[in-house]
Amino acid sequence: MVVASLPPCSADIEQMQVISLQKVGESRIVLQDMRVHITDMFATLLLWAGLDVPKDRVIDGVDQRAFFEGRQAASNREGFLYWLGDELYGVKRRNFKLVMVEQKTLTDPALRLPNPHLINLDTDPKEREPLGYPGRRTCCKTPPRL
Repeated sequence: MVVASLPPCSADIEQMQVISLQKVGESRIVLQDMRVHITDMFATLLLWAGLDVPKDRVIDGVDQRAFFEGRQAASNREGFLYWLGDELYGVKRRNFKLVMVEQKTLTDPALRLPNPHLINLDTDPKEREPLGYPGRRTCCKTPPRL
């Protein structure tokens, strides 16, 4: 049997990336840094309960039982789209997040970015600095002339 514990809530509501798996009766703890989305929990819990995932509608969740049970090392999810209503706010894939609408806190206004920000979640888990892209100065050196 495997017990999964999720990290405490963070400022980024969709960020559920560190999952700690501990086999009951063993002292070994395995830390995984894989992507699991809340929609995966719906499909996974249904299947654990012996029920079928509904086929009459699109369900975005994927079966994560093998990952949670420690039978596979990686999550079945590589990324997901983040929608708010009919507007695409961002995309997560592996350790990267593409932010199209910036909203630092729940009470801040949502601002559509003229150029999407790309963030490496491994090196910047708090999403404070987007990666550099052409036309954006990210260090002290003068960019090369083209």
